Amino acid sequence: MGQIQAPVTLQFYRGGPGEKNAEETAALLDLIKNSSSQIEIKEHNLFRDSQLMGPLGIKHGPVIIPRGPNPIDISYYGYPARRELEPFLDGVLIASGQIPRLSASTETFLKELDQDLLIRVFVTPD
Repeated sequence: MGQIQAPVTLQFYRGGPGEKNAEETAALLDLIKNSSSQIEIKEHNLFRDSQLMGPLGIKHGPVIIPRGPNPIDISYYGYPARRELEPFLDGVLIASGQIPRLSASTETFLKELDQDLLIRVFVTPD
């Protein structure tokens, strides 16, 4: 993982109907937290705090939302393992203020956008 520019809080939402892999996700977040003094984890229980689900659009956990000085709108659903780990860690770095490196073609595409674009990425286990 690259250098974290500023403190990041990983908002970790667990619980709710149909939740899977919460324990594994919590263990992974602890490993990530122990890799940098700039990372903090704030855990929320969706069974106990169900009012959190509506405003955030969360149906069940685990959900991780990185919060830092760079206001980004990234929510990661599920257990970020295997191929999903690198993009998840990139989201943490972006939240800390690190500027992502994009290819020239991606930068051109983004500059030509004239409206907001919602991107949803769905992955399946390897």
